[in-house]
Amino acid sequence: MSAGWEAATEDGLAQLLEDLLGVPVQWSDRPQRMVAGVSATLNMISEIGVGQAETELTLAESGEELTPTTYELRESTVQVSVWSPSQAAGESARTYTSRLRTRLRMPSAVERLRSLGLGIVTVGDATQADVSQLGRMRSGSILEIRVCFGTSEEDRPVPFIETARIYTTDDAPGIENAAGHVLADPLQIDINPEP
Repeated sequence: MSAGWEAATEDGLAQLLEDLLGVPVQWSDRPQRMVAGVSATLNMISEIGVGQAETELTLAESGEELTPTTYELRESTVQVSVWSPSQAAGESARTYTSRLRTRLRMPSAVERLRSLGLGIVTVGDATQADVSQLGRMRSGSILEIRVCFGTSEEDRPVPFIETARIYTTDDAPGIENAAGHVLADPLQIDINPEP
């Protein structure tokens, strides 16, 4: 079982941004619907691991197997590109990205992000990206949002070993580390002496 960034998260994030922007929002790598007015596209720019992964072992009810689950924190950068056929103040793409920057910090938006398993790390500056299209200028503005989330992967079960003993004998006078060096005397003691 995997938890983290999934299709449901992508759909939920697109819907949230559509509600906040008030215009249709689509992922650029999915089939596109035709939009005549203002619209926005989303691109996943990057995904990085944050910190170190951690593995947790869960003992099965039978007491004979352990199931390892590895957890990791990640950050993803999502690029929001807004396009408007108008350059007029109040209708340009920059107006929408400016509005989005503020609305992403509203408590209702933070709660919806939390319900998707996401948190806001940073909201970047809006960058103007006007383009000429069919002889007319089309207003464009790009904003990058960094979000954090947790992910987990469960591995196959492994046998459970209840106890283990490490000790030295006359035949093996010292325990060696991975480099082949004998461990110091304080580390040579029997950690589970026989009763």
